[in-house]
Amino acid sequence: MVNLDSVKGPKSDTIEYIGCLFDPSKPQPRITKGKKSVPSHPVIGYKIKVLEDTLVPDSIYRPNAKEYDEVELPIHQVLVPAGTIVTCTTMDMILLISKEEYAGYFTGGDFPVRLSRLKLKNYPQPRPTIRGVDKTLGSIKVNGEFVATGYAKNWVVLEEYERKFGGWFANKKPKHNTENNVTPSAHAEAVRQLYANTLV
Repeated sequence: MVNLDSVKGPKSDTIEYIGCLFDPSKPQPRITKGKKSVPSHPVIGYKIKVLEDTLVPDSIYRPNAKEYDEVELPIHQVLVPAGTIVTCTTMDMILLISKEEYAGYFTGGDFPVRLSRLKLKNYPQPRPTIRGVDKTLGSIKVNGEFVATGYAKNWVVLEEYERKFGGWFANKKPKHNTENNVTPSAHAEAVRQLYANTLV
């Protein structure tokens, strides 16, 4: 593990990483030793906790955005009081952690993270991403949540995420088998009809 004291910024300890925010409309099966495992989902945002009053970028995804940098411009900053848990788009997170006072590291709390680069076949330039500093602590995706729910029709963004992430889900349909998106109550009704005369 890298010696954080030698690389982190003077204020890296004032930001605590909380978790990822996922797009549930694009499950991506992970292949482990030739076998499909639990699907992963694209990260489109993060939650952090500021441990002192902090200027935080406050971007909003444009309608039908498909990439992390497709946000409304210009991006304003807001002064967030100490102790506040902040919802960030990926762009917010990248801009904040890139500031000189953090030098690419957030080390407050028990799960330090760093700014990194992700090389993808379909993109000529490496894309900025967030990774954990210590691999023994597991993936940054361990603590995360979906920003929307969806079934056979459109996705519904959870109220607390609507302002920042509503554009990302504009006119977006579920990408996987719609049968798997039917509500539990609908499944229950189908079961009751199928086995209507079974229980006495």
